[in-house]
Amino acid sequence: MSSPGWSTPQRRRGRELTSGAGSRHASGRSARAGRQLVTHSRSDRISGPVRRLAAGAQTNLTLDASLVVAGFAEDGVESGASYLPSSHPLVSSNNFINFCNRYPDIPITNGQQLNSRSCNPAPMGEIPSASNLPSVRIAGPITGQIIPANTTFSLSLAVKNLADGVFVNPTENFLSAPQQLDSAGNVLGHYQVVIEELDANSTAPTDSQNFAFFSVVSAPGIGILVSSVTNGLPEGFYRITATPHASNYQPVLAPVSDHGSLNDVAY
Repeated sequence: MSSPGWSTPQRRRGRELTSGAGSRHASGRSARAGRQLVTHSRSDRISGPVRRLAAGAQTNLTLDASLVVAGFAEDGVESGASYLPSSHPLVSSNNFINFCNRYPDIPITNGQQLNSRSCNPAPMGEIPSASNLPSVRIAGPITGQIIPANTTFSLSLAVKNLADGVFVNPTENFLSAPQQLDSAGNVLGHYQVVIEELDANSTAPTDSQNFAFFSVVSAPGIGILVSSVTNGLPEGFYRITATPHASNYQPVLAPVSDHGSLNDVAY
């Protein structure tokens, strides 16, 4: 997006979350209105093989033996195999339950957004089927569209296969729970939109800590999601990206490695 004669924008650091009620900062604790905490019964969701949940299974501090994954102990290198991995994976006979003990000098993520290195013990959770992978296209602004500088404009996303509008407290529950699915088998989550200023002809990688706009599209929608960039952006050339995330802000996990892009981009 560009327009002749715009002034050079000043990039901002930080995160700004936008909802239908206006914007709020992810570091603030006061803006709890509109947040949707995910609470529903296991029977209301599609999952893998049905298991009988033992009493206290979600508060027990020991690993249920029926959940031990034998494949986690295999390094994937088979004698005579036609495919060889580029590196040996970590292996575990106890589902990596004490993985963070490997790094005693690194803090536990503990539901916080940390700029420093950390270790997160939360499991990956429920994985959707390949036919339930989310998809998004940026319906507006479209690539090459010229928008007046410093003028409010709308962002429109055409979406499918995400139970959107679901996100938790970003200061207390960030990356703190597994990915979950709804009764239709779609990931419970939301879309994140980022706008970054670029040099028009540059192919240099960007600095992920510098961006012009960040928004969580928080309102549940069917087919089309809309957000606003209040007061617009200064003159410049920009990239918009839209990415699906699970309710605890983790990128959506897919069931297979080969699939179409879950994200979209416009310039």
